[in-house]
Formats: sequence, structure tokens, C-alpha cells
Amino acid sequence: MKEAKPKPRAYKLFDGNGLILAVYPTGKKVWRLDYYDLNRKRKTYTIGDAQYISLADARKKRDELKGNLKNDQSISKKDAITFGVVFYEWFEKWKLLVVPTTAKRALSAVEKDCFPVLQNLEISKIRPRDIVLALDPLDKRCSYETLKKVKSSLKLCFDYAIARGLCEMNPVMMVTREAFKRPQSSQHRSLDIREVYQIVDFIGTTNCTPSTKYCIEFILRNISRVQEAAQATWSEIDTEKWIWTIPAKRMKMRREHVIPLSCQSMLILKKQKEEYPDSKYIFASEGPNGHINKETPRIALNKAGIDTTIHGFRHLASTILNETLLFKPDVIEVALAHVGKDQIRATYNNAQYTEKRREMMQWWSDFIDMCDTERNNLKALKKFNII
Repeated sequence: MKEAKPKPRAYKLFDGNGLILAVYPTGKKVWRLDYYDLNRKRKTYTIGDAQYISLADARKKRDELKGNLKNDQSISKKDAITFGVVFYEWFEKWKLLVVPTTAKRALSAVEKDCFPVLQNLEISKIRPRDIVLALDPLDKRCSYETLKKVKSSLKLCFDYAIARGLCEMNPVMMVTREAFKRPQSSQHRSLDIREVYQIVDFIGTTNCTPSTKYCIEFILRNISRVQEAAQATWSEIDTEKWIWTIPAKRMKMRREHVIPLSCQSMLILKKQKEEYPDSKYIFASEGPNGHINKETPRIALNKAGIDTTIHGFRHLASTILNETLLFKPDVIEVALAHVGKDQIRATYNNAQYTEKRREMMQWWSDFIDMCDTERNNLKALKKFNII
């Protein structure tokens, strides 16, 4: 079936006993079952997207549905539509709203852990207990962050099903965290505000490559996500306006993000340009991608014995910036690229707060420089009434 190429018009390939593969000009391929219902009327049942359903699974579903007919049971789409069918329908729309890696991880996790329980259940008959059973493998593996994200995907899928009239309630909404073990979070562990000096000392003394060292410092000073910095290109930097513009396709929420750069960040860029003058990427490497791996900064910190993740930098910065009371919460949230429910307001804020964020980012970089020793770290915190 992989050999079936799109043509100017949609066409069908017949596998036998009613199972067909519909191939569309866009390249989309869908498994369908042609059959006669109990009243001998010709009908078609959509099994699902061939991108996600193998030929063997399609044949299995065909035999199951044909078996229902022999037992005088209806297999109309309204009566028998399954979670698997709805999930793929929802996923095809949702994946356009998020970055490809997020979509790929969500699809893989749901197929691996939830499909064994949910895939062939009728969407309208799924209850909270089924959701708990589907998420149980993640709970047993203590994969709490993945569990949280998969649960969110399931919720969105059922929201879609309700809107399409395929079910009347969202069973995921009734599953609270009490159904699972309490996580001992370490995914985004962060340093205490009294330990900023550890990172400053690391940057000043590490034997890491320039790209690794300066990428870590750049992330800390700009409160960015690790993949945003690791894959940053020179084309994203406006050296005249001191602006870093991350395109929407590289952002978690698929919205362009503008970061005003501090004097210290501009110095990092200058050093990297001198070190790797011909590279497309700011934090270059000799690897196949041309930029450092997003895991490299974390590994470097762990080897140095610093108990934080790179993502923990964002929590650390948010804590200190909020505690100073010098900056409005909205300004801090925009700097963190957090998007609220009000998209229009978020876009307006992003435009309005550029200069306020420039002031804040320079303050933050200056504060980091103050924390060059444990003693000076405490002095800086006291100076701004943070402790």
C-alpha cells in the first residue's frame, strides 16, 4: 500500500471482502469498508488514516465489523465509531497548531500506552475508569510529565468529539491526580535563589567548548528554552536593534517571539562570531546538524554537579524577577513566552512590552553578574529586598 501514489483524481485500491484504500490527490490515504447493512443498503464505514493504521490492523477491523453483521449487529459509524478513529481525526487538525516534535511525541505516547485500552472502544462509551487504565502504564513507569501531557491530549481529543456530536461527556475531566501516584518532580528542578553564583562560577571556570559554555550563559540571560538557543541562527539576530527574533515554527506555541538583548548577550554573540565565523548557527558544532545538541548544556551542568536543569533557569529567573516587584507580571510572562487564553491581548502585550522587557533583561543580566560569589549572591538578593 505504500506504493500507492497520488493522482490528479482520488481513486480506490481493493484489498478484498469490502476493504478498500482511498487515495487522494493530496497524498492522504484512508482505509474504508464497503458493506451492505441489515436492510441491504450499500454503505461505507471509515476505518481510519492509513498513515497510522497498518494493513494488518485494517484487515482485523474489517473482519471484526463483518462479524458484527453476521450477528445481526449494526456497524454504522454513529453506533460503532471508535476512539482510534476520532483520535486520528483530531490529531490531523491539532498537529498543525504545534511544533512537529510536540505532535510526534504526543502521537507516539498515545499509540504506545493508551491505544491498547482505548483504540477499539466506542468513543461514546468510554468512562473515567478506561482513561485511568490507559494512563496506568505511564503511572507505573513514574513518567509523570509524559502522563500529564498525554492526559491533556486525551482531553483535547474528547473536546473535539463532543463538538462533533460523537459523545456527550469528557471522561478525562473526571480523572483527577488522586488516581495516580504523587510525583517527586525533578524534571524542571531549579537552583535556590541563593545559588545563582554556582552557574556564574561554572561559566567562568568550565573547560567546555565555547558553544556549550556560551549557549548555557545565553539561555540563562535570555530566559529562553534550550532548543530555541541551541538551534538559533545568525539570521534571527538584528545586531543594530539588539533583537533576537525566534520564528513561530521554532517556538513551542507556534508564535513568533522577540527578545531584546542585553549588553552581555551581545558580547556572547561577538565571541561566538569570532569563534565560528562561517557557521549558519550561533552555537555551532562539528556534528551533522551544525549546531550543538539540546542535551549538551544539561549534560555539562550535571557533570559539574550543579543540581538544576536548563529549563530550571526559567523558574529561577521568574522567581527572582517576580520577587523584586520591579516589573509587572505581564512583562515577565511575555519574556517567558507564556501565552494566555486571550491571544489578541498576548499579541498586543508582546508588541507593547518590548522596551519594558529590554529594561528588564538588562537588569536581569546585571543581577547575574552581581552574583559572582556566594557572598555577593546574598548581597544582591538583600539589595533588591528579595530576601
